[in-house]
Amino acid sequence: MDYSKAVRVIRAAKGLNQSEFADKIAKTPSLVSRLEAGERNPSSALIEKICAEFSIPAPLFMLLASHNVGDLNKKDVSEMSQELLGLIVKGAH
Repeated sequence: MDYSKAVRVIRAAKGLNQSEFADKIAKTPSLVSRLEAGERNPSSALIEKICAEFSIPAPLFMLLASHNVGDLNKKDVSEMSQELLGLIVKGAH
């Protein structure tokens, strides 16, 4: 699992910098930086907090963090990514 990718995607989709994202999840910008760099993995409690704060279903977070999306071709992966991004952004409203 690449949790750093999931955190980066969610933060970027919400239009937040690392400091703003950290404030939303009651953590330090340093921790967010380390999460995004892959130096730390989020605890299950932190994953739950991120999902709750940004109205993102936990399975979507895990899908974003997955290394492999199976036997999908590039076009399918691109379409799925756009749909997921739409769900993430929509959850902010």
